[in-house]
Amino acid sequence: MAFRHALGLAAVASLLAATPMPELVVSAGHAGAPDRAVFVGAHIATASWSNVALIDMASGLTVARLPQTSLVQSLDASRTGTLLAVGTCGHAVNIWNVHTRMIVRTLQLPQECADSASFSPDERLLVTEGSSCCPGSAIQVWDGRTGALVRELARGGRHRYVVFGGNGRWIGAVDENVRATILEWPSGRQLRTFTAPARGHGRSAAAMTSRDGRYFGWLGEDIHVWDVEGGDEAIDPVSGASWYDAAPFLDDARFAYVQENTLVTVSLPHGTPSRTPLPPPRTEWYGDVGAMMPQQWLAIHSDGTRIAAAREGKTVLWGARGAPRVQSLSLTDVRSLQWSRTGLIVWTRLGSGLRGWDARRGGLLTSELPRDWLEDSDSFGFSPESTRIAAFATGVLGSGNVQIRDVPGRRIIASRALPDVLQSAVAVGTLGGASRPRVGQGPRIIRRCAAKGALPRHAR
Repeated sequence: MAFRHALGLAAVASLLAATPMPELVVSAGHAGAPDRAVFVGAHIATASWSNVALIDMASGLTVARLPQTSLVQSLDASRTGTLLAVGTCGHAVNIWNVHTRMIVRTLQLPQECADSASFSPDERLLVTEGSSCCPGSAIQVWDGRTGALVRELARGGRHRYVVFGGNGRWIGAVDENVRATILEWPSGRQLRTFTAPARGHGRSAAAMTSRDGRYFGWLGEDIHVWDVEGGDEAIDPVSGASWYDAAPFLDDARFAYVQENTLVTVSLPHGTPSRTPLPPPRTEWYGDVGAMMPQQWLAIHSDGTRIAAAREGKTVLWGARGAPRVQSLSLTDVRSLQWSRTGLIVWTRLGSGLRGWDARRGGLLTSELPRDWLEDSDSFGFSPESTRIAAFATGVLGSGNVQIRDVPGRRIIASRALPDVLQSAVAVGTLGGASRPRVGQGPRIIRRCAAKGALPRHAR
């Protein structure tokens, strides 16, 4: 219910923002923090539940929402950054054109979920893993242009993770026993098998390939990189650590992964690892008790200089120097939300008070709306010109307090305590050509305030 409500708010907000600015200047975010991400051309695609957001890396704005029909299980971008494959648990893989933001093809799968999907280097084919739960399952190769099933491989293998080799000559697959198999394409002949001693690592687990197809990699509870032709390990296996996130092959013949907020890069084969510290999670202190806020590294760009993370409900892009350059907004537990005519989004959330987001630059308002602005705000309203905010907070024993804030000047221009207002709302109207806040608890309070004057004259 909350997810559908958030989608509805984003749709209304996009209609209200009909300006020469970008088509959709900001999104209200996922229903929760993103748990998957992939770099696709000039964008980052992030997924949470059944929604995919497309974030422009240059501006940090969410430029499109790509709703799916079911839970998103996998993401993959084509080599040119034109196509995005979204594997779902709706018996389908949706192939989106990133530029037109339209589905160009839907692959109808026999299995319920697509745990992994991978484009061929020429973008014409897509491989999916079949279903690891069924004895008769097989690796599936699809024609992305027609949606037809081209071929099935390794029937009965119960594979869960697949990847198309970077040179287009093989397909790598990892089964439920963490045994990796390299299959020649298109013959389907088995070329090699590798075994990793540890099982998969939940939603972070992945099979990978280098761009030239020389190496095959596996990210699970440990990390392995194999030379496909020679059969040897290309790096020392990384095992025994408590946390791994995001691992790709880079364009400059290196392999990268994140281990406990450290970016590790290794030249292939058997180079010396290089380590770069990444920003740690923020710790919020309550007296002498500290709570570490959620953070997960989701994707590393193939150039090795940009890393996308889910940080406290937001998607954050960190540059090579560690400075945040892109962040998108994700809202959960929102009580109310409004979009002003000037591109300002303001909402209230339990424990956060009144918060704001600048839709045009894609960033949180940290100075314009400080946290001490009515921490317990229940409702609020903008003036028509968006220069004032009326906000209401419920007190004890049915009392309440309404304040009118001047946004540019960051000051209170009016305040009034109100009794008997258990369920109140705030709205700002226009009377006689001027903005005049009105406070009410249904029609009865509106009439009372209109008769007595809701605010001092200087605040009108």
